[in-house]
Amino acid sequence: MKKSQAILGTILLCSMTMTFNNCNKNVAEPEPPTWNYSTFTDARDGKTYKYIKIGNKEWMAENLAYEIANGSWDAGGTKQYGAKYGRLYTWDAAKDAVPSGWHLPTDAEWKELEMMAGMCQNDADNIDFRGTNEGSKLKATSGWTDNSNGTDDLGFCAIPGGLQI
Repeated sequence: MKKSQAILGTILLCSMTMTFNNCNKNVAEPEPPTWNYSTFTDARDGKTYKYIKIGNKEWMAENLAYEIANGSWDAGGTKQYGAKYGRLYTWDAAKDAVPSGWHLPTDAEWKELEMMAGMCQNDADNIDFRGTNEGSKLKATSGWTDNSNGTDDLGFCAIPGGLQI
């Protein structure tokens, strides 16, 4: 009788485990948000870029790839890498690379973006590293190394194109 109870107990335990496992498999993963991107075409080279409205500002949602003869280079040092990650610029070249109708964001505009991602005003007013996870909320969900992808909560799609020092 004890042997039958042990076997019955094992069968019940296995059935319950399979039921729990099956239930977990049927749980739907949350769908990633769908962002309402717009596009514009840079008349200088014909490249089309996507952008998104966050708060009351429009932000480019991909890296600029316009070539300035002096002061810009492909991210990663190769055309292939630059095609994905855009170009890097010196400050003076960046000012010249901005497409017509656009401008480089001011510190106040960056603070506004950071606060849209959840940063409080006191943290936004700090100099140097500030906030908690707001950077992750602006980072794309893929393209980052060392398992440091973001959540892209606002559709900003930040991808790495520079050099970490």
